[in-house]
Amino acid sequence: MVSHRTQGVRTRTTQRRRGERRRPGFTLPEVLIALGLLTLVSAAVWSVYVFCQRIYGTQTVDIYATRDASMCLFNMVYGRGKQAGLRACVSATLVSEDEISFVRPDGSAGRFLHKDRRIVDEAGRVLCDDVEDFSISRTGSVLLLTLKKIDQEGMFTSTNDLNTVVYLRNMKWE
Repeated sequence: MVSHRTQGVRTRTTQRRRGERRRPGFTLPEVLIALGLLTLVSAAVWSVYVFCQRIYGTQTVDIYATRDASMCLFNMVYGRGKQAGLRACVSATLVSEDEISFVRPDGSAGRFLHKDRRIVDEAGRVLCDDVEDFSISRTGSVLLLTLKKIDQEGMFTSTNDLNTVVYLRNMKWE
């Protein structure tokens, strides 16, 4: 027997209450969970980005310091432009630990000097800036050039120690 309430037929209120018929969208707990996960992922990505920027800055300053110091030593050993360097000199005088005078094959005089954190040639042209330490030592016909360069760019600092050995041929030491 069927009562006057219809069995099996649901009314609107029961449909909404039981969650069978929902409006499209997200609930507040779903939005909060998604926002929390987005925050965690964003923080992780940001920390990786900052870490990579620091590595990039440090490596860039290291590369520039090494390049500048290498070019300085190269110019001293092989010369600049048409002027010969230490390797081609016919005579040399070690004036002090950080200065050397020499004569090129064409008879012109040359000099390298560490002065005011710079290495300059005989004309006062700067070969290298920010040189913390520079020394020249001699053993027989062999020169040892040692250079310590410091570069700073923003919060990044690099210190590079470079040295090279120059074998001098046909050399007269004074």
